[in-house]
This record gives sequence, structure tokens and C-alpha cells, in this order.
Amino acid sequence: MAIKSYTNKSGKITHRVYFKHPYTKKQVNIQIDDLNKAKKIDSQFKHMVKFEKEAFYMDDHHKKYLNIDSFEDEKEKIEELTINKALDYYSSHNKETRKKTEKSRVNNLKKHFGNFLISDLKRSDLVKYTDERIEDKLVDGKIVEGVSLKTIRRELNILRTAIAVFLERNDDTLFNKLVVMSECPVYTYLTINSKGKKTNSTDKPKIEFLTNNEKSALYENSPDHLKIAILLADELGVRFGPCELFKMKHSYVDHEKNLITIERSDKDGVKIIATRTVEISQFLSDKIKESKEKDIEFCKTKGIETSTDYIVNYKNKEVSTLKRSFNKAMEKSKIKKRFIPYNFRHMRITYLLYKGIDCHSIANFIGHSDPQMIFKFYSQITTERMSEIRRLNDHTPYQMIDKK
Repeated sequence: MAIKSYTNKSGKITHRVYFKHPYTKKQVNIQIDDLNKAKKIDSQFKHMVKFEKEAFYMDDHHKKYLNIDSFEDEKEKIEELTINKALDYYSSHNKETRKKTEKSRVNNLKKHFGNFLISDLKRSDLVKYTDERIEDKLVDGKIVEGVSLKTIRRELNILRTAIAVFLERNDDTLFNKLVVMSECPVYTYLTINSKGKKTNSTDKPKIEFLTNNEKSALYENSPDHLKIAILLADELGVRFGPCELFKMKHSYVDHEKNLITIERSDKDGVKIIATRTVEISQFLSDKIKESKEKDIEFCKTKGIETSTDYIVNYKNKEVSTLKRSFNKAMEKSKIKKRFIPYNFRHMRITYLLYKGIDCHSIANFIGHSDPQMIFKFYSQITTERMSEIRRLNDHTPYQMIDKK
């Protein structure tokens, strides 16, 4: 695609936008008098050829010509998908932007990227933005120091979140391509070797996942109270600790409907902040029943009248930590990864994204008040990580051990 300018006999300058038609494969050009309008149309054509080929569809009667009517319909839609629109939507739905610092970051992004179409954003644009922001400037005879890379990362992180939130509500196709598949460079610019972020010396991912074999080994080498904790954390993605997992009770489980109510408390496990009811698999329902039966049997042998209602307990007592037993199980399993219990939550969220579940449903399932946390931390999942998650299976690693 290109724009060529011509001067006619009267001295008037006109411009032609050239591109290859996606169906006829022939070169097509449109004459535009205004250069800015020509650039805008060129940008729109690039977007349409890449993401909206249907706009060029022609019936038999008009095979030789560009479907201008279709283009005009799509043009209005494309013009709405600008970074300015995304940042405006982000600001109107995020309380943080009321703060002076957050508002300033949004304004910096608008000043530089405002009129960009989201689909036209290039890595070179992000690099240019970084270079301009870190460079010292002379203002009114005084040198003003450039901002730090930490500040730039925060600003670009806002841009990433804004694009994801905006596209999910306005264009499913672009959301999948640019956000989920990370074709928009802002998602990779923040994560790979670039000026936008310092990188580690190793190639290991920041958050480690367990393979099916490692999950089997960990489950096999865990005591009973840790086994049920692992099953709950792996399937439900609950917060591993006193704020959720350790507060789950047998009385909160409806085995007939396979539902469980999860209470979220503060970090000390005292004040209840929120509750949610989610579905559980038949496998997990049966395991919770089995756990209750073992608790009752233990109480009988020890002469204890009533068994505890807490699903995760140790010798009929509420637990406050599983750190020691988890580390021992990891050591016995010879798992060398830097895997902590909270990573079960990351694995579950990533798995649900791979399955195509929308971010709003995931947020409700795992107990986030809104999906922005999902966009912020999980929208940059790489193809390699998705491949890693694709090989996982919900229950097979545990069923293999139970059948021994």
C-alpha cells in the first residue's frame, strides 16, 4: 500500500491511495484531494485488508470494482477504534484515573498515541515513545530530566489495559487477534527484551506451571489434608490461604447440584468481604465427600464427638498454613521449579483463557470485582505458555494416583 502525489496542469496537487484488492488481487487506487484524508484512508485500508476482508466482498455485477458502499460502512466503525476512544473508556470506568498521577499518565498517552488506530500501533511507535520520555529536555532555559523506565512501564501498562477493555466490548475479532493472540505490539513490548522492560538472565517464565506428571507426583507425595487442598486450589483457583481456601466448609457444598459457596475474607481470615457460588466437577464433589468420611472416621478412632466443618483441616483442627507440608511434598516429588501454592490460581485462570472463556466470567469465577486484573496480568500470555497449558488435564493426574 502506498500514497502517491501528483500535480495537474493547473498546479493542483492530488493524491492517490494504492492497495491490492484482497479478492481480485489487482491494484486499486482512489483519488483524494486532501493529504491527511489520504493518509487516514490508507490506514483504514491497511486495517480492513488485515482484519475486515469481508468489506471488500463484491457481487457478480460489480466484480471489476471496489465495493465502496461496504467500505463506507466499515470506515465509520474503524474510525471509532482509536487509542483515544480506548483511553476515554478506560478513564470513565476506572476510579484510579481520578488520581492526579494516573490522570497525568493517561494524558501523556493521549498526547502521543491519541489519533492512532489501535490496529495501526507499531513497535517502532512504542520505542519512539520510550526514547522521547526518557530523554532530558530543555524547557525555558532549564534542563528537565526524562522519566524513568519504571514510569514508562506504568504508562504502557495503562495503554495495554485500556485497549483490552475497550476492544472486548466493541470488536470480538480484533480482541482475539490483538489482545488474546498478542498481535498488538504493546503486549510483547512489555514482556520481551526491549526498552520497555528489564529482562531476566534466564529464559524461564516468571510464573512456573506444573506438568501432568509433576501434578501426579505432588499429589502422590502429599498427606490427605494437603491432597484435598491441592484439588480445591487446582480446580477452583481459590486463593491459597486463610482468606479463601482454609475457610471452605462442607456445609457450603451442595453435592446434588455440584455447587460450592466460597467466602472471601480479609488477609487475617476474620472479616467476610464477599461470597460467590460456583460449579464444581463430579470428581471434586466425590473427593470432598471422601474427605468428610475420613474426618468422621478419624474422630471415631480418637473419641472426638463432632468432626470439623472445615474441608481443609489437620487432625480435625483448622489450619493456618500449609507451607511446611507443601514444601516437603515438593521435595519428595523432586520438583525443582519455583512453584508456590498460589500458582494453582494462575494455572486455572490461564487454562480458562485457553478454553475461550470471556474475562468477565473468569473474574466472577475466581472472585475478582472486575476483569481489569485479568487484562493486566494475563492478556499477554504467549503462544508458548498456551501450548504448556494445552497439555494439562483437570483430573487425570490425580485419578492415576487414586487408582494405584
